[in-house]
Amino acid sequence: GTRTAFARALGCQPAYLSRVLNGDAHLSPEQAERASRYFVHTSDEERFFFYLVLANRAGTTALRAKLEAALSEMKE
Repeated sequence: GTRTAFARALGCQPAYLSRVLNGDAHLSPEQAERASRYFVHTSDEERFFFYLVLANRAGTTALRAKLEAALSEMKE
């Protein structure tokens, strides 16, 4: 039930969502936006969540470090 509803909200198959949750795939920025709406995040929570998704998807160590630094600042 819940996983299927969440996958539907993201616009993906439940099998793909399972891969994301297991760390074998990544959410797209569009799926992150849908997830944020699904969870009814506040604007601060939404921004933090987007940075988490982007850091997870980062293709270089330098970009990941910059995004993680921004996440650390948000935590404070």
